[in-house]
Amino acid sequence: MKIKFNIVIAFFVTLLFYSCGESVVDLGSDVYTPKIVVEGYLKPNSKVSNIVIGRNFPINEEIQTFNYFIPDAKAKIIDLETNKQYQLSFNNFTRCYEYSGNDWIIEYNRSYQLEVEANIDGKTLLTRSITTTTQKGFRVDRDLSIIGELKYNEKDVFGSTKKFNLVFDPSQGTDFYFLCVTALEASVNNFIYDNIFSSFMHFDERDVARRIRNFKQNTLYQLNINSYTLGHNFKIDWENFWFYTDYEVILFACDKNFKEYFLTIDRLSEIDGGYHEAMLNFEGDGVGVFGSYVADTLYCRVTK
Repeated sequence: MKIKFNIVIAFFVTLLFYSCGESVVDLGSDVYTPKIVVEGYLKPNSKVSNIVIGRNFPINEEIQTFNYFIPDAKAKIIDLETNKQYQLSFNNFTRCYEYSGNDWIIEYNRSYQLEVEANIDGKTLLTRSITTTTQKGFRVDRDLSIIGELKYNEKDVFGSTKKFNLVFDPSQGTDFYFLCVTALEASVNNFIYDNIFSSFMHFDERDVARRIRNFKQNTLYQLNINSYTLGHNFKIDWENFWFYTDYEVILFACDKNFKEYFLTIDRLSEIDGGYHEAMLNFEGDGVGVFGSYVADTLYCRVTK
């Protein structure tokens, strides 16, 4: 299943559609270099699926979505411990690459190499990337976490604001944790108009309808977690809740590739106006992200 984790960073992947491979953007010159664009994740104890393989486009060229996907690429994943190779096939329904056999699942604490060959604009392009999956150990402690039901901006007996809080044990060696909070029902009717930010954010139904996607899903992360200690807290501030509804809360323990990609892809411009390239962890003619994660999904409810 293509989980919402892919949706979270879909915006960042679209940044790679245009003129990848150049550190300076000059709209008045021809800087286009064909690139294979990859969005793929591996998850321990799961089969390989939903590996998106596409292409970039020249600046100012109108993009047709169906032209983005490359259905005839040669793609495989190599288990670097056993050196076994697994050929991926294109699924016409999902428009993603997958392993169709039943003889292989992804292991914990294992390195895998993705290799892709594709023809773009008459050129044969090659790229590869390696991800190492997390070790066992990651879990959310449901007994210690605050994740049931809270009234919006509720106060305790001492006047302090109550907040949802996840208590989790990390995977050793994994220091980047990504949280996605998604309203399961989001509309102008259950929007929290009298929210704690109303002093500087005034919304009517038209404002909410226009920006509902921005309010529906929120993400946050913790960086440089000490992965050798247990019982970390991940407090979820009220700025992540904009509707009176149920919420899906997914906490991800992410590998090095996703960490570096997420932290650098939207920070291409320096203060002095110069540009730098994102950390993409691809060799050859590829850009995007090939990473791995483990995740735990929980649910909570916000009421009036």
